[in-house]
Amino acid sequence: MAGGKKRGAGTASSGRGDKKRSVGTSPGSSSGSTSNGRDRPKVDRETKKMDKALENSHNLSRAFKQHTIEDVEKITWKLKTDEEGVIQGSYADFKGVLDARRDCFKKVRSTLIHGVVVTHPGSNETYHIVNIEVDSEVVLQLLFRQSDGYLVAFRRVSTESSSVWEGWYYFKDNITLPSFCEEQVKMNIVSGYNQFYEIRFGKGIVSSIVKCLLAFTQENCALRTYGEHNRGLLFQTLMVFFGECQRSGIFLEFAELYYESDTLVEVTEELSMHRHSWINLSRVLMALYLGYLYQKHRLNGWEAEVKNGERKMTLEIGEFTDLGHLGIERFIVYEMVDDKRVPNYSSSMQSLLGSDVGQLLHLIKYDEESVQKIHLARMKAGVSEEDD
Repeated sequence: MAGGKKRGAGTASSGRGDKKRSVGTSPGSSSGSTSNGRDRPKVDRETKKMDKALENSHNLSRAFKQHTIEDVEKITWKLKTDEEGVIQGSYADFKGVLDARRDCFKKVRSTLIHGVVVTHPGSNETYHIVNIEVDSEVVLQLLFRQSDGYLVAFRRVSTESSSVWEGWYYFKDNITLPSFCEEQVKMNIVSGYNQFYEIRFGKGIVSSIVKCLLAFTQENCALRTYGEHNRGLLFQTLMVFFGECQRSGIFLEFAELYYESDTLVEVTEELSMHRHSWINLSRVLMALYLGYLYQKHRLNGWEAEVKNGERKMTLEIGEFTDLGHLGIERFIVYEMVDDKRVPNYSSSMQSLLGSDVGQLLHLIKYDEESVQKIHLARMKAGVSEEDD
């Protein structure tokens, strides 16, 4: 699940992970301030607010302890084998899994924006598992990290009729598994993709994915193809199911139309346009939301923050190709104010957020600087995430 190019998610002044900056200096220290310390209390108060804002974005994920696999929340995806030997489930059951995963993200969120989850910082990594149940028996487990929703590993599970090695198969790129994944082996497959060529939805695709995973062994896990299965392509399809469909209403709408289709339907160019847009769109949304907060509550400096939000939104949109630019622009609602074309913050957010499949963002990518500013703005306004 490749994302857009990551730029400066944080600044040197905002800190990382659990580290905190010093918020004061000793009376005898050389700090560059005047000897009477007249400016120090104001600086210290602002620094403490910034530290508190950053701490707020880490608190839920930090408190969510996962020492053993029993601590990891598990969601079951129920499938059945039909009379033709095809393993399949309904779209409703698939959508139910996505909804349950959204609840997992919500428990460890850095914040909410109008009820939509902003993921948490990866320095406090947490996970959830999707059990794949076929004909009432769990046969596979998929391990997802919750800082970005990525699939990082899977394993086969023994049943009454079949005993298998239950170690974890993980991707060959920069993947570090949690300590409870004691036995593990690396595959010759990466966890992302650069194109949607030949990725299809329809009846039989889920069956191919499940049968492909069930054929993995320690001896053949380095092979990119095995039997009739193109492993790389099927993993990419699985990532679209649980990555793109999880965070984008555009993909979810496509799944609703074609998940159970008797005819295989290839992912369209319009969908492909949104492939790398999640990080950029998330930053656009957070820039809009910050402008909305400052404007709604008339916080000190709100006009400057609104203009900054407009500039950041324009910058993020500009990172797309011309086709992508047009695709994103249609979700921004503009209005004329004093003969100037400016974004309407509330209406634009409504087109980006929401629970309907046709709306764009169902999950927002964590960005340290933006989340910190959101917490600070709420603190200054005296409101909570539920109040907005």
